[in-house]
Amino acid sequence: MSDGTDKYIVADEAKPIAKQLLKEIHQRLKDIRIVYVFVLEPIKEKGREVFGKVSVKSGIDAFLVNEFSDQPQEDFFLLQINKSVWDFYNETQRLGGLDSLLTSCSTSQGKLSVKPYDFMEHLE
Repeated sequence: MSDGTDKYIVADEAKPIAKQLLKEIHQRLKDIRIVYVFVLEPIKEKGREVFGKVSVKSGIDAFLVNEFSDQPQEDFFLLQINKSVWDFYNETQRLGGLDSLLTSCSTSQGKLSVKPYDFMEHLE
């Protein structure tokens, strides 16, 4: 039985693109911790493969991640990116996919949350 560690890898390729988006468009997130991972299995929403998904890690999840790293003890956004879609997309499509994920990150009222997409792109 797999322990799940072979399903995820750090998304180093996404970080420079996300950094550009944070600087140019999503300045509200500049001081928020965001972790980017590639998911090696398809990410599906309503039965259809999607670019990725966003979640907030808080409580025990954030504690455990932060406890075993040099990161401050705080909630953070987790962006899970579908690796097969990433590899299929060109740079412009990757930028658009990351922009959509970052757009769904909300910091309203000083609390991290995920707001629904206005538009979600699916692979046909």
